[in-house]
Amino acid sequence: MFSLLKLALSKTDTSFCYQQMELVVTEARKSALIGSNQLSVQWASAGSSADTYADPIKQPIFLGLTGFRLLVIRNGEQHRFDQITNAKGLKAMKVGQGLFWGDTQILERAGFQVVTSTQARRLWKMLASKRFDYIALGAHEPWKDIALRPELNLAVERNLLLVYPSVLYFYVSPEHHQLGQLIADGMRMALADGSYQQLLYQSEMIQSLLTHANITERRQIRIDDAQLFDLLPPGYDMRLPEFLKQPATTASDNSH
Repeated sequence: MFSLLKLALSKTDTSFCYQQMELVVTEARKSALIGSNQLSVQWASAGSSADTYADPIKQPIFLGLTGFRLLVIRNGEQHRFDQITNAKGLKAMKVGQGLFWGDTQILERAGFQVVTSTQARRLWKMLASKRFDYIALGAHEPWKDIALRPELNLAVERNLLLVYPSVLYFYVSPEHHQLGQLIADGMRMALADGSYQQLLYQSEMIQSLLTHANITERRQIRIDDAQLFDLLPPGYDMRLPEFLKQPATTASDNSH
């Protein structure tokens, strides 16, 4: 994420000093940091609480990828999902979500049984202890998160792809309108010359997705959400980004 932001700003004629905040903080704390100018830029889902205290830059960070969700389940429970063919089947189960995640309201409006936590990192142990049945994560996210928690014995569901309108934006403090414009301009330039797509495609998270997800062969379960479309960029649709249809690179591919 940070590398994509740096790439965008490198396309402008302005020099910047970067400092990435490594702390995990609540949404309330982020709001306070933005308001006091201690935090200039953050990333969040459109429709999340960030919309109430910061200004979105309406260029999707992952080119719409966050609207394609894979399910993290307990290892050994794949059979519970094998016969699911539509949203009704998933609604019969419980999904775990961060309280402030932008897509939590999407699932609630669609009639899903949503169990929330104010601290998203707690969701993993809640899943392992059977507080709910699955977590729906962006298609680029599950493997790294699961690998960090081997003791919880979790797995990626093998057949389903949950699809709904969702984008991740950079957000800037209302005090930093000029910075927001520079980021927007830089992202447009990086998209136009292809360097943005190349950096994203070559990233470890996308290569992991392409290696493991079999995403084009999955059964899609689509959810529309009319309330969210006003927050989405012009021309947004729910088709798979083209780079997800490419094969993963090999070591030799990356050596040139």
